[in-house]
This record gives sequence, C-alpha cells and structure tokens, in this order.
Amino acid sequence: MNTKPPNQPYCCTQMEHLLLSQEIGLIYIAKYREYGLDYQDGGSAFQIIHFCPWCGTKLPTSLRNEWHDRLEAEGIDALDLNIPIEFESEEWWLNPSNLKLHRDKDSSIAKTDYKKKPFFAAGSKAKLISFQGSQEPIRKINAHENYWILIGALGEIVQPTEIINFQEEEVIDGRVLVRFFANLESLGLSNHNSIKDSLWISESDLELCQDS
Repeated sequence: MNTKPPNQPYCCTQMEHLLLSQEIGLIYIAKYREYGLDYQDGGSAFQIIHFCPWCGTKLPTSLRNEWHDRLEAEGIDALDLNIPIEFESEEWWLNPSNLKLHRDKDSSIAKTDYKKKPFFAAGSKAKLISFQGSQEPIRKINAHENYWILIGALGEIVQPTEIINFQEEEVIDGRVLVRFFANLESLGLSNHNSIKDSLWISESDLELCQDS
C-alpha cells in the first residue's frame, strides 16, 4: 500500500487537479493535515477521507487531536477567535522549531510567543497573500487552476468560518468564502462556486485590510 508523505499535500495529479479546481468539493485542511469531501450544503462541514479516491494512497494520520492538545498545553481556547496564526496552517506541525518560546516573569512554564490572527467577519475586506500556503505552485498546473496569480488581489468575505460543535468526522475548517473584486473568468481561472468570482480560501492565506 502506498502512503503519502505527510509534508506533501498531493499524492497524485488527479487529487492535485481537484483540490485546485474545487470542482467536487475536495478539500485539504493544512492545520489538521486532513482531507475531506465538502457536503456542499452551504455550510463548511465535510466528511473526512483516509485514502485517496483516485490512486488509493493512504493519507497521513489527522493531527486534529494533537492540534487541540497543543492549544490546551499553551492555555489557548480552541474557540478563541484570536488563535495564533501559526495554528491556522501547517506551520505548527511542519516547522515546530520555528515557534518562539518565552517564559513569563511570574511563571516557570514555557509558553509560545505567537502572532495573533485577525477575525474575518462577513463583509470585511481582505488581501490574498498566498494560496494553499505558498507563493507559487509547487508543480506544473493548468493555467485555469493557477490561482496564485490572484496573490495581492483584494476581496470581500462573503461567508466567515462557522463556529459550531462538531461531531466525529464531521468537522469545520478554517476557510472563508472570498468574493474577489477581480473577474476570475477574464483572468482565465475556473470558478465553480455559485457566487461569481468567489473562492474558498484558508484564513492563513489572507490578510485583513485595515479599513475593514
């Protein structure tokens, strides 16, 4: 049985294509290292998958429990809207040595000095600063899937992250629906969402505009 390397988001070209195109609601949540199929019911819940539906490769074990355990160890509430930005991407598990530690004057417990993430409310303006955690594609892709050309583009948050109690293997993610002010079709990009010029974007790929 093939096993996908945990630090690579794609195990085959078909998975790469469908993750980028958003044609069937296949999603990858980097902070949890989870793959799933979006129910496409207007919400952000999805069904976790453990094997690639196309090549059969076993996908990496989810780090959802470890994510919660690490937040708890740092004294951070998982429902806090100001969760450190490192925990909204793969940064916390892929490059743990990059997390800066400090000690409080009145405590012997080491804590982490994190950047705080903004809260992306509906109607707020945001700028795309990366796509799927990078500044450019990690491999050759079709032109209509090159959403990296939108880096620097502005948009409006149409649907923010939902905060709900999740059931086992039915979860929410850290994505928001962004309607870009740029015309995706004129840029030669695919747009499969019902709202024109909109894409589901990870919060860690966005920067909140100051005038929001």
